[in-house]
Amino acid sequence: MYDLGTLGGAESYAWDINDVGVVVGTSETSDGWQHAFRWTKEGGMEDLGTLGGANSAAVGINKRGFIAGTSLDAAHLTHLVMWDPNGGIIDLGVPPGEVRPFDINDHNHIVGEYFPDGYVYEPSIFYWTPKLGFGRYPWVVDLITVGGMNNQGDVVGGFCCGKAEWLSGIFFLPRGQEFVDLGGGLTNYSAAATAINNRRVIVGWDESNPDLPSVPYSIAPFRWTPKRGYELLGAPDDIRYGSAYALNDRGEIVGGTVRDDGSQTAFHWAEEVGMVDIGPGYPAAINERSQIVGVSSVFGGVRHATLWIGTKGVPLINGGSGASQQLWIPPDDCFANPMTARSKSTLLRCIATK
Repeated sequence: MYDLGTLGGAESYAWDINDVGVVVGTSETSDGWQHAFRWTKEGGMEDLGTLGGANSAAVGINKRGFIAGTSLDAAHLTHLVMWDPNGGIIDLGVPPGEVRPFDINDHNHIVGEYFPDGYVYEPSIFYWTPKLGFGRYPWVVDLITVGGMNNQGDVVGGFCCGKAEWLSGIFFLPRGQEFVDLGGGLTNYSAAATAINNRRVIVGWDESNPDLPSVPYSIAPFRWTPKRGYELLGAPDDIRYGSAYALNDRGEIVGGTVRDDGSQTAFHWAEEVGMVDIGPGYPAAINERSQIVGVSSVFGGVRHATLWIGTKGVPLINGGSGASQQLWIPPDDCFANPMTARSKSTLLRCIATK
């Protein structure tokens, strides 16, 4: 674990890392404001500045080095912004409401949450592309959160209400064309997606149905694939709360768990080894080189942007191969059909009919 420092203030938070190891996030400055930063191994933490206002935030970076975020101007208006690979700020305008960007893909497409009434009512989903500019997806849903987006333009997240009025489900927007309800997780109770990779693998958290006492968890991290459906990531019995936060195209997943005794730990998960404890903290992203970024309080008890390098450790799983646990999938679910997974056209038709 490496402390990435701050911009002179007490705290900092890392939100994303690209495949060449450039980290972006937000840090407190010496005068108490919050500014977007870019961190590199060679140059350390760099202040990306603002549009003349007090605060800015960087939330995502793509492989080309473009960074998505927000900035206040001198009139205290929130702008959607993008920083170019040289650190220059690009003003994308002031949407008619408040925006909370979550992700940027390699085509410079940005996605996030949009609050038309200034954080008063449930948000909807916004997108920004170089060709179309700012726009909103037309589906009328009670959005809980936007999880992320891949290079194909697929968007995932959580919405209310899937199975019942008080329960959340997972949505999937393949290329932004159609809203697909992927259900309420492993027990079809409540769940939300936090990320999707370029192979359309989705991760997030799943809440079990309390009426099913045989389910040995309360909230747990999951993985969803078009071929195998929902799978609970392996974990020992004393983990009751957890979520997967991010994954890369190699299928490595990072997240966090809370044990029965209240202790919290960050984890790295891979098919061949299962879940590995990587220390206290909250990982936010993992790149194709298995470098992980997030935040941890191990550095003097203050939250600092943190970089994890290397995932060697003692697996948390007690015995077994460490592979994910295959759970029951309804027999009429077309994603459970192995022929569907082998045929791209059949898979797309399956998605369209869900």
